[in-house]
Amino acid sequence: MTLAYGRHTVLADAGFRLPAAAWTAVVGPNGSGKSTILRALAGLLRPSCGELRVLGTEPVRARSEVRYVAQRAGIDDRLPLVCRDVVMMGRWGLRGPWRRLRPEDREAVRSVMERLGIVHLAGRRLGECSGGERQRTLLAQGLVRPGEVLLLDEPASGLDAPTREVVRAVIADERAAGRAVVVVTHDLTEAAGADHVLLVGAGSVRDGPPGTVLRPEAVAAAYGLPTGVSPRSW
Repeated sequence: MTLAYGRHTVLADAGFRLPAAAWTAVVGPNGSGKSTILRALAGLLRPSCGELRVLGTEPVRARSEVRYVAQRAGIDDRLPLVCRDVVMMGRWGLRGPWRRLRPEDREAVRSVMERLGIVHLAGRRLGECSGGERQRTLLAQGLVRPGEVLLLDEPASGLDAPTREVVRAVIADERAAGRAVVVVTHDLTEAAGADHVLLVGAGSVRDGPPGTVLRPEAVAAAYGLPTGVSPRSW
């Protein structure tokens, strides 16, 4: 398939698979198309050529089963939204934004906020939160509704150690529950511990087990580095 924004092609003739009930790490240099792949899987970007399937159907038809946590959520910090409301927005896909939320919706919000250790943030404005608190809140928004696929775009990049541990626990829990988790990361050491890897770079995508995909020569080629030089050394 080919993924493009208007006339700008990001990936051409790319093919890959994502196993179910597994953790897939997506790695590659900046601008290589990692986030674009997640947007396509979430049904937010249609391939300009070729075919993409999620859970056996077109991504736009699978949206109810796909939870997507973007790297930068489009929520203006100047809006008077408290964290509870931000998490509650994750239930709108089930009820619609103008439908009255039910007690089970509110219980789901309370439960996921407790799971991520942010109950104390319920009444705090999102714009007043630290980077880690904000990321946990957005992660809670993605987790508050059911779904078989979880897409995370650099969920803990540059954040504190407790938040990184929370993200790792979420990945482990989702995988153990038999769901597919796809995580964009710049950490090759972390990616080496995944079940499956997509290596994106130089206009191509390689996928498979970490031991097969993350070979030094393949990583160097994807990052445009001389053979023998690894991004791990940066």
